[in-house]
Amino acid sequence: QTKSTKNTHALIFQEIQEKSKATLICLASGFYPDNLNLVWKVNGAERTEGVGTDETSTSYGNTYSLTSRLRISAQEWFNPLNRFECVEGEKGNGSLKPCL
Repeated sequence: QTKSTKNTHALIFQEIQEKSKATLICLASGFYPDNLNLVWKVNGAERTEGVGTDETSTSYGNTYSLTSRLRISAQEWFNPLNRFECVEGEKGNGSLKPCL
């Protein structure tokens, strides 16, 4: 498991070095019913630019999972003042809560 973690980190830094970008991934899993929406926030403000969220949830037995990605600049990633959040809410519902 440690080896996988090292490879994951290496890929993040490789992407930053080669493309000056970083991709953050949010995975929500084990939810039911299939009505979850994922929203990215940077420093408390909703971010839509650079966001890619799966069109539909994936079914695993009686529960679902959903993945969303946020592509940011290396400058944003290395700024220690930046705070990145993936929050969840029901589709069509304005209430959001952190996916942590």
